[in-house]
Amino acid sequence: MDTITEAAVRQLVESPARASKGNPVAARQLVAALAGAKALGSDAYAYGIELALACRKDTLKRDTEWQRYWGSKVSRRPARGNHHDSWSIRERYVRC
Repeated sequence: MDTITEAAVRQLVESPARASKGNPVAARQLVAALAGAKALGSDAYAYGIELALACRKDTLKRDTEWQRYWGSKVSRRPARGNHHDSWSIRERYVRC
């Protein structure tokens, strides 16, 4: 696949893929972008899927790091959180 096609697919897919978590508008944009990549050919579509998955993985990693950072700063006495339900809810959210 040539670099012009890769650049076009990257431009179409990257932004909606990063924002698609919990955002129905971005999810629809991602579907439309992948459909456009499919119209460019199977190589472009495969690259678009690969790029979308990599962006999603980066977003999940970033969110997990932010949640862990927040969790470590939420209290000066972390043992207190063992008896508080919101901490377990946050941990389930982080682990997805």
